[in-house]
Amino acid sequence: MTLLLSAKSERIVVIALLTLAAVLRIAAAVVLPDQSNVVDALAYRELAARLWSDGGIAGYYQMPLYPLLIAIVDPSIGQFSADIALSVVSVWLIYALADQLFSDQYARIFAMAAAACYPPLIFFSVVGLSETLFIALILAAFLCWYRARFTAAALFAVLAVLTRPVFDVFAPALVVFFALVVHRQSFKKAIQHLAVYVLVYCALMSLW
Repeated sequence: MTLLLSAKSERIVVIALLTLAAVLRIAAAVVLPDQSNVVDALAYRELAARLWSDGGIAGYYQMPLYPLLIAIVDPSIGQFSADIALSVVSVWLIYALADQLFSDQYARIFAMAAAACYPPLIFFSVVGLSETLFIALILAAFLCWYRARFTAAALFAVLAVLTRPVFDVFAPALVVFFALVVHRQSFKKAIQHLAVYVLVYCALMSLW
């Protein structure tokens, strides 16, 4: 017989794992050599400075959302704090996704523990690159898709595209897939969800 934790005990475990995730990322920020002079990290900070000076994005290869985040929170401590916070949020999102997929207490706790300690997630949270923001947005989009919250998923998915464009061509297909295959909705409903995605995409992309 499998022994399950009570709801209160599971909440304590979740808080403990989120705390562990934060501690590991803060420790990595202290221990790892300063990565702020990496070419891509410098490019993001230069774009953030340009946003403050004239409101424009000068880079041809960087999307605007991560430089905008840097401009809002300020480089250095503010940027690292935001990245660490986003990485910890990603740990919780993995927990929520595992619950959505498996509805099993041990599966979601194990997934959360693995994410809290996963070295690449820790590394990216302290190097000043856009991966951490992108991962958090993608996880949020998938969680919303699994929960049939297509409008919220569209918002997160388009924000992910505005962070890194690698997701651009796949998102519309995923909208249709989740509507037809995962949630067994009608073709008409799938087209409606796709139309909402297109509207959100056009609205947010037009700002850029």
